[in-house]
Amino acid sequence: MPQSVEVWISFVIIALLVLVIIAAILTSLLNSAFGFIEIVYIFITGRPLAKHFVLFKKTLEPGEESILFNNFRMYRHLPESEKAVFEHRVVRFMEKKQFIGMSGFNVTRHHMIIISGIAVKLTFGLRRYSMPIIKKILIFPQAFKNLGTGNVHKGEFNLNAGHVAFSWRDLMEGIADPNDNLHLGLHEFTHALMLEMMKGNWADTYFKYRYADVEAIIKHPKNARYLREHPYLRAYAHTNKMEFFAVAVEHFFETPYQFKQELPLLYKKFSLMLNIDPLDFVPVKPGH
Repeated sequence: MPQSVEVWISFVIIALLVLVIIAAILTSLLNSAFGFIEIVYIFITGRPLAKHFVLFKKTLEPGEESILFNNFRMYRHLPESEKAVFEHRVVRFMEKKQFIGMSGFNVTRHHMIIISGIAVKLTFGLRRYSMPIIKKILIFPQAFKNLGTGNVHKGEFNLNAGHVAFSWRDLMEGIADPNDNLHLGLHEFTHALMLEMMKGNWADTYFKYRYADVEAIIKHPKNARYLREHPYLRAYAHTNKMEFFAVAVEHFFETPYQFKQELPLLYKKFSLMLNIDPLDFVPVKPGH
């Protein structure tokens, strides 16, 4: 190969490397600038910035939207434009996770769409929704034994392993009854969302901002005592802070009318924290 050609190839390679470095620096600067703007915007308006902006929306395969329609009350009552955003987020969430069938469970797109839909439901009011803290989603046919503790679980989030695990049977039981305040998927994904925030390297800025308000309420001794004595949230909520948030989220989405009636201030704070009001997706008040 002539020396001039080698020099030219070397020049092109170096130029490309420089362009990549410049692009990385510009991306970092833009992200930092946007982050600062978002913080200012939240402080001034109390609302997140551009939560549903999507330039090119992805779609499910033909007919798969019926899986969302049949399993998510929220999706059924969204306007068409927001249904498209919900569907896009489901597709993107699926693309970013590895779904693994355990104990012989055969994972299909049907299972992936339902599990992804739960994560999207939880985070639909937020700008960031992908929860990169989760790398793998393990699906068992039924309750499973944790090999580390020997305990039998219906679901779990393992921070060190970067996975969330579900018993499919118990997951679907939670979806089948939308008013029993038991929703395994919402429970485990709430754990992941909170731990993502605590790590601080991805957390949705708005969620983190509003989370502090909720934490301040439940940490106050008078409020903590009142919540422990109140019969609305099931007893498991008072195990620790993580379980309180996970159980409260289940109640928030499953029985919003009762939540708002029984614990109005807490309901308002959860609605602000997640930037969504489940009452918008419950068309008829129970008993009417």
